[in-house]
Amino acid sequence: MRFFKLLSLFFSIALLFIFLYSYNRVFPKKIPKPFADLQINDIEKIILKSEGKITEIFKKENRWYIVRDADEFTADEKRIGSIIENIQSLQKEDVVSNNKTKRDEFEIDKRIIEIKTPKKIFTLYIGINHTSDANYVSANDENDIFLASGF
Repeated sequence: MRFFKLLSLFFSIALLFIFLYSYNRVFPKKIPKPFADLQINDIEKIILKSEGKITEIFKKENRWYIVRDADEFTADEKRIGSIIENIQSLQKEDVVSNNKTKRDEFEIDKRIIEIKTPKKIFTLYIGINHTSDANYVSANDENDIFLASGF
């Protein structure tokens, strides 16, 4: 009798582990994307701010141009597309802090990327490096500080 109770307990625990494992695979956790509603075709201007320098990138007649020190140049379309794609696909996966007072510690305003559309301004604040390929970042006016690659 005791053997059957232990056996049923073992199977119950095994089924619980199988259920939990399967549940996470079938219903994966949705990772928020802070710039999910950013539409590439709506972008009018991108402003890059870094160490007191401002670089403006704008679209004119379906071509991208860069303005730096009052000079206008044709922009590298692939590079601009890569920047936009990185921002649009950014996921808030590894949240480090949701305390707004920690922004100074992670130097969150070290570099800023503003993307202007007719309806909204999207802002990405890029802080210090966490690793060689990841930075601490924050999106828009949110308190969350998380890790992101590609910046």
